[in-house]
Amino acid sequence: MDPFAGDSVLPDAWAEMMTVAFSYALRLARHGASALAFCDWRGYPMLMRILGAVGWSVRGLLVWDKGRGTRPFKNGFRAQTELIIWARKGLAPDRDPPVYLDGVFRHPSPPRVHHMVEKPVGLMRDLVEICPPGGVVLDPFQGSGTTGVAALMSGRSYIGIEAIDAYHEIACQRLAEAERQA
Repeated sequence: MDPFAGDSVLPDAWAEMMTVAFSYALRLARHGASALAFCDWRGYPMLMRILGAVGWSVRGLLVWDKGRGTRPFKNGFRAQTELIIWARKGLAPDRDPPVYLDGVFRHPSPPRVHHMVEKPVGLMRDLVEICPPGGVVLDPFQGSGTTGVAALMSGRSYIGIEAIDAYHEIACQRLAEAERQA
């Protein structure tokens, strides 16, 4: 698998990239739309500041429990969780019926078949439930398209953006298959 292109980005460059991405996402989002941003403990403080600075209203912190199949640290703790910052543009939209979603998600970390930081489809299916039925899910860092697969499987529309051609091709194949199955 090719190296992950964003893995060596310096902190200031990463912060600028996130600022631009979440600024554009806010402009595109409808009133009441949610943004979900994955991060680990190192990126959490900066990403919280970025989301607030560009105009998103941070609503909470979700946790993905990856299970015991994750990397253990000798004489320490397992790197078993990933954080997900939840933000919203404006107030919550009216939904009938309303949803009450969990804040902790337990899905084993999948084998990295398509992408270096691949997420399980089940996790992404749980997360896209924040988007109203028939809504549009935008993923500005689509990778291999797992979010899109989950969106299509749940009857939502999807827009994905990916800078790396090889991952874009994988995503297109996976999305075409998900459309056939949906």
